[in-house]
Amino acid sequence: MLLKTILALSLLLTVIDLTSCQWCTKQRYETQIYGGWESYAESYWTKNWIYIDVIRTRRAERWVVHYNYVTKTEMICCDGYRMNGNNCEPICLSGCQANSRCTNPNKCTCNSGYFSSTETTCEPKCTEDCGPHSTCTQPELCTCDSGYTKVSSGACEPICEEPCSAYASCTAPNTCSCLTGYIFNENLSQCVPECQNGCPLNMYCQSPNQCACRTGYRLQSNTTDITEASTVSYSESCVPICSAGCPANSECYAPEECRCTEGYTALTDEDGQLSNTGECVPVCVDQCPEHANCVRPNECICEFGYEMLQPPQHRPYCQALCTQNCELYGKCVAPNLCECFVGYAHVNSSTSASTDPQAPYCQPVCSNGCAHGRCVAPEMCVCHSGYLMGAHGVCEPICAGGCQNGRCIDVNVCACDDGYQLTAHICTPMCWPECVNGTCIAPDQCSCNEGYVRSANITQPHICEPYCASCNGGYCVAPSKCICPEGLELTVIGDSNECTAIPTTSMTTIATTDDTTTSEFETTTTEISSTTEGTDLFNETAKIVLLTENDLDKCAVMCSCWKTHSQ
Repeated sequence: MLLKTILALSLLLTVIDLTSCQWCTKQRYETQIYGGWESYAESYWTKNWIYIDVIRTRRAERWVVHYNYVTKTEMICCDGYRMNGNNCEPICLSGCQANSRCTNPNKCTCNSGYFSSTETTCEPKCTEDCGPHSTCTQPELCTCDSGYTKVSSGACEPICEEPCSAYASCTAPNTCSCLTGYIFNENLSQCVPECQNGCPLNMYCQSPNQCACRTGYRLQSNTTDITEASTVSYSESCVPICSAGCPANSECYAPEECRCTEGYTALTDEDGQLSNTGECVPVCVDQCPEHANCVRPNECICEFGYEMLQPPQHRPYCQALCTQNCELYGKCVAPNLCECFVGYAHVNSSTSASTDPQAPYCQPVCSNGCAHGRCVAPEMCVCHSGYLMGAHGVCEPICAGGCQNGRCIDVNVCACDDGYQLTAHICTPMCWPECVNGTCIAPDQCSCNEGYVRSANITQPHICEPYCASCNGGYCVAPSKCICPEGLELTVIGDSNECTAIPTTSMTTIATTDDTTTSEFETTTTEISSTTEGTDLFNETAKIVLLTENDLDKCAVMCSCWKTHSQ
């Protein structure tokens, strides 16, 4: 029975916990101890009727202790709530403003009849709008603002301590405003009628949006003749009255006063008084241009032989008319008189262009004559094909391949500079005397061939001598070719060539060697070959010229001893 009670209570608390966030459950565990007597079958020894020991069974009672483990559930307030009597109420740590209450943890709700205007403010609510100048101060209660009072209609109207003047009403506390159709006049300190569109000339505002003619004026309707009525509408006007009338091109502009109509002026005498005729002549505000007359107000007409032109954003002028084609490069300054612009001149009457009436009367002038070109503008030539404008403003010929070391004197025709000669349309340098074992690279400037170097003799810069890396005791007669004097032979020692004494010899010979083949020697007999230039010729076999010591000294001073030629 106790167990059933505990289970029912636990179920009830669980239901409460699920249906209300204010209540929470707390469980605790307890051990219950209780005891009681219980009967049981007890065995014992006894003697039977014949005094024999036997075991018998009987009912006995004993005290037994029982243990019961139970779980108890308690009801407590959840987080954010606190116990107040038998109820859990929410907690708002910052408190709630006036006209509100705490309905959930840290959440306030406005009281009945109030609404939340901001997160922290509750204002009273009035079902019907309180209207202007009143405020809802309590639920369903409107109160007039300061300076206003409630009238029988329930509206709040302003209070003016001083009464308002005529055509004015109290529109705000102690503030008067003119009625509709009136405005306040500072000078008169009162409200006067207003005509929103203003009144035409010679009228005044008589009542709101109603104008009337001033004294000395009478009404003139746009659709009717002049009348004597004084009150007018916006489609009508008031005109002055001149009883004697006004002369031609004049009008009555004030009572009994005439003046010339717009665009005209009265003729005056020397004293500035109106002439007896009362004539009004036209006036052109902008002075008429030259060769034009003012014939009507602000209208000028050009004289014969001129026409009126009106350029954009410029004043009109009278342009002379010319039968010649003067519009291009010139200006017609008088009837049939054309004047050319600067840099242009009239076409000669003997030319074919002058016979064409459509040809320009003025043509551009080029002071240099524009040779090999066409003058298209003052001092501006367009060169003919094959010519190009030079730095001095003259058409110069063009050479397609260029004129290196020369100048172009005609289309694709070059003239070489001094020291150069034309060879196959190319200006090549000239060297005199001719280069020996070298190439002429500039006038009288030689560049030695491979294997040759400039002669040590500065008087013979055109001669290039052969070069041998080493030729100790001998003579270098060709690139890397060394010969030895009589009685010596060429010996290769490491990377050098040296002429050493021949142990025994009965013949006069000279040995030669090529630096590229040190293992082979060639002995050649003496052979002298004379050329037209007076030099010795050595072919690929290096023919040797045997000279005495005196002959060698003489040769070095007077002439070139050798010269090589390509085969």
